[in-house]
Amino acid sequence: MTSNGNDAEFIEQVQLRAKKKAEEYYKLLHEQERIRVQAERSRAYLDQLNNFLKGEGVAPVPLREPKQGSGVGKIGNRAKDFPVRRAEWAGKTLDEIVKNILESSPDRVYHADIIANLIYEIESTVDLRRVKMSLVSILRKGAQRGLWENMHRNLYKAKVGAHRQTKLVSAQSTEVR
Repeated sequence: MTSNGNDAEFIEQVQLRAKKKAEEYYKLLHEQERIRVQAERSRAYLDQLNNFLKGEGVAPVPLREPKQGSGVGKIGNRAKDFPVRRAEWAGKTLDEIVKNILESSPDRVYHADIIANLIYEIESTVDLRRVKMSLVSILRKGAQRGLWENMHRNLYKAKVGAHRQTKLVSAQSTEVR
Protein backbone atom coordinates (compact mmCIF):
# COMPACT_ATOMS: atom_id res chain seq x y z
CA MET A 1 0.00 0.00 0.00
CA THR A 2 1.17 3.49 -0.75
CA SER A 3 -0.67 5.04 2.19
CA ASN A 4 1.40 3.38 4.94
CA GLY A 5 2.67 6.77 6.04
CA ASN A 6 -0.87 8.11 6.34
CA ASP A 7 -2.00 4.94 8.12
CA ALA A 8 0.82 5.28 10.65
CA GLU A 9 -0.08 8.92 11.27
CA PHE A 10 -3.72 7.97 11.72
CA ILE A 11 -2.85 5.19 14.19
CA GLU A 12 -0.64 7.61 16.09
CA GLN A 13 -3.50 10.13 16.31
CA VAL A 14 -5.89 7.44 17.56
CA GLN A 15 -3.35 6.35 20.19
CA LEU A 16 -2.90 9.96 21.30
CA ARG A 17 -6.66 10.44 21.63
CA ALA A 18 -7.01 7.17 23.53
CA LYS A 19 -4.27 8.22 25.97
CA LYS A 20 -5.97 11.58 26.56
CA LYS A 21 -9.34 9.91 27.11
CA ALA A 22 -7.77 7.40 29.52
CA GLU A 23 -6.21 10.26 31.48
CA GLU A 24 -9.53 12.12 31.55
CA TYR A 25 -11.28 8.95 32.77
CA TYR A 26 -8.72 8.49 35.54
CA LYS A 27 -9.13 12.11 36.68
CA LEU A 28 -12.93 11.78 36.71
CA LEU A 29 -12.78 8.60 38.79
CA HIS A 30 -10.41 10.33 41.22
CA GLU A 31 -12.76 13.34 41.42
CA GLN A 32 -15.74 11.06 41.95
CA GLU A 33 -14.00 9.35 44.87
CA ARG A 34 -12.95 12.70 46.35
CA ILE A 35 -16.55 13.94 46.22
CA ARG A 36 -17.85 10.69 47.76
CA VAL A 37 -15.45 11.04 50.70
CA GLN A 38 -16.32 14.72 51.13
CA ALA A 39 -20.06 13.88 51.12
CA GLU A 40 -19.54 11.17 53.75
CA ARG A 41 -17.63 13.62 55.97
CA SER A 42 -20.33 16.28 55.58
CA ARG A 43 -23.02 13.75 56.42
CA ALA A 44 -21.14 12.59 59.54
CA TYR A 45 -20.69 16.21 60.69
CA LEU A 46 -24.37 16.96 60.07
CA ASP A 47 -25.31 13.88 62.12
CA GLN A 48 -23.16 15.17 65.00
CA LEU A 49 -24.78 18.61 64.81
CA ASN A 50 -28.27 17.11 64.71
CA ASN A 51 -27.49 14.88 67.70
CA PHE A 52 -26.44 17.99 69.62
CA LEU A 53 -29.65 19.79 68.60
CA LYS A 54 -31.77 16.82 69.68
CA GLY A 55 -29.96 16.80 73.03
CA GLU A 56 -30.87 20.46 73.47
CA GLY A 57 -34.52 19.72 72.69
CA VAL A 58 -34.41 21.42 69.28
CA ALA A 59 -35.65 19.83 66.10
CA PRO A 60 -32.78 18.54 63.92
CA VAL A 61 -32.10 19.96 60.49
CA PRO A 62 -33.64 17.56 57.97
CA LEU A 63 -31.33 15.96 55.46
CA ARG A 64 -32.42 16.31 51.86
CA GLU A 65 -31.56 13.22 49.88
CA PRO A 66 -31.20 13.59 46.13
CA LYS A 67 -34.09 12.32 44.02
CA GLN A 68 -33.82 8.66 43.25
CA GLY A 69 -32.68 8.17 39.69
CA SER A 70 -31.58 11.70 38.93
CA GLY A 71 -31.95 12.41 35.23
CA VAL A 72 -28.41 13.65 34.80
CA GLY A 73 -26.60 11.52 32.27
CA LYS A 74 -29.57 9.31 31.45
CA ILE A 75 -30.73 8.73 27.92
CA GLY A 76 -33.67 10.96 27.15
CA ASN A 77 -32.72 13.77 29.49
CA ARG A 78 -31.04 16.73 27.91
CA ALA A 79 -29.69 18.63 30.88
CA LYS A 80 -29.65 18.62 34.64
CA ASP A 81 -32.54 21.12 34.66
CA PHE A 82 -34.67 18.98 32.35
CA PRO A 83 -37.39 17.06 34.25
CA VAL A 84 -36.82 13.36 34.81
CA ARG A 85 -38.80 10.81 32.83
CA ARG A 86 -41.11 8.60 34.81
CA ALA A 87 -39.61 5.16 35.50
CA GLU A 88 -42.15 3.33 33.36
CA TRP A 89 -40.74 5.02 30.24
CA ALA A 90 -37.07 4.25 30.88
CA GLY A 91 -35.22 3.06 27.80
CA LYS A 92 -37.97 3.97 25.33
CA THR A 93 -37.94 6.63 22.64
CA LEU A 94 -40.38 9.52 22.82
CA ASP A 95 -42.12 8.21 19.70
CA GLU A 96 -42.71 4.85 21.41
CA ILE A 97 -43.87 6.53 24.61
CA VAL A 98 -46.33 8.86 22.88
CA LYS A 99 -47.69 6.03 20.76
CA ASN A 100 -48.20 3.87 23.89
CA ILE A 101 -49.99 6.72 25.68
CA LEU A 102 -52.27 7.54 22.75
CA GLU A 103 -53.06 3.89 22.00
CA SER A 104 -53.90 3.20 25.64
CA SER A 105 -57.15 5.14 25.06
CA PRO A 106 -57.61 5.29 21.27
CA ASP A 107 -60.84 7.30 21.41
CA ARG A 108 -59.43 9.96 23.72
CA VAL A 109 -57.88 13.21 22.49
CA TYR A 110 -54.82 14.23 24.52
CA HIS A 111 -53.48 17.74 24.97
CA ALA A 112 -49.68 18.11 24.83
CA ASP A 113 -49.68 19.24 28.49
CA ILE A 114 -51.31 15.99 29.58
CA ILE A 115 -48.86 13.92 27.53
CA ALA A 116 -45.95 15.86 29.06
CA ASN A 117 -47.23 15.15 32.57
CA LEU A 118 -47.64 11.46 31.78
CA ILE A 119 -44.05 11.19 30.53
CA TYR A 120 -42.10 13.49 32.87
CA GLU A 121 -42.11 14.38 36.56
CA ILE A 122 -43.28 17.95 36.07
CA GLU A 123 -42.89 20.05 39.21
CA SER A 124 -43.41 23.59 37.91
CA THR A 125 -44.61 25.65 34.97
CA VAL A 126 -40.96 26.12 34.01
CA ASP A 127 -40.56 22.32 33.80
CA LEU A 128 -43.68 22.09 31.65
CA ARG A 129 -42.41 24.82 29.32
CA ARG A 130 -39.04 23.07 28.90
CA VAL A 131 -40.65 19.73 28.14
CA LYS A 132 -43.22 21.15 25.76
CA MET A 133 -40.56 22.86 23.65
CA SER A 134 -39.28 19.47 22.50
CA LEU A 135 -42.42 17.40 22.94
CA VAL A 136 -44.64 19.55 20.70
CA SER A 137 -42.10 19.21 17.91
CA ILE A 138 -42.07 15.43 18.31
CA LEU A 139 -45.88 15.31 18.39
CA ARG A 140 -46.13 17.40 15.22
CA LYS A 141 -43.53 15.32 13.36
CA GLY A 142 -45.13 12.06 14.49
CA ALA A 143 -48.48 13.23 13.13
CA GLN A 144 -46.83 14.18 9.83
CA ARG A 145 -45.28 10.70 9.61
CA GLY A 146 -48.66 9.10 10.31
CA LEU A 147 -47.86 7.70 13.76
CA TRP A 148 -50.89 9.49 15.30
CA GLU A 149 -53.42 12.16 14.38
CA ASN A 150 -53.23 15.89 15.03
CA MET A 151 -56.81 16.86 15.89
CA HIS A 152 -56.15 20.55 16.52
CA ARG A 153 -53.35 22.68 17.91
CA ASN A 154 -51.59 20.60 20.62
CA LEU A 155 -54.38 17.96 20.55
CA TYR A 156 -53.44 14.45 19.46
CA LYS A 157 -55.18 11.11 19.12
CA ALA A 158 -54.14 7.55 18.33
CA LYS A 159 -54.35 6.59 14.70
CA VAL A 160 -56.75 3.68 14.43
CA GLY A 161 -55.63 0.87 12.08
CA ALA A 162 -58.57 1.38 9.70
CA HIS A 163 -57.62 5.03 9.23
CA ARG A 164 -53.99 4.39 8.32
CA GLN A 165 -53.18 5.58 4.86
CA THR A 166 -51.25 3.20 2.69
CA LYS A 167 -49.53 4.28 -0.45
CA LEU A 168 -50.77 2.24 -3.39
CA VAL A 169 -48.70 1.90 -6.50
CA SER A 170 -50.90 1.89 -9.60
CA ALA A 171 -50.30 -0.49 -12.46
CA GLN A 172 -49.58 2.45 -14.77
CA SER A 173 -46.68 3.66 -12.63
CA THR A 174 -44.94 0.30 -12.85
CA GLU A 175 -45.02 0.01 -16.66
CA VAL A 176 -41.73 -0.42 -18.45
CA ARG A 177 -41.24 2.31 -21.04
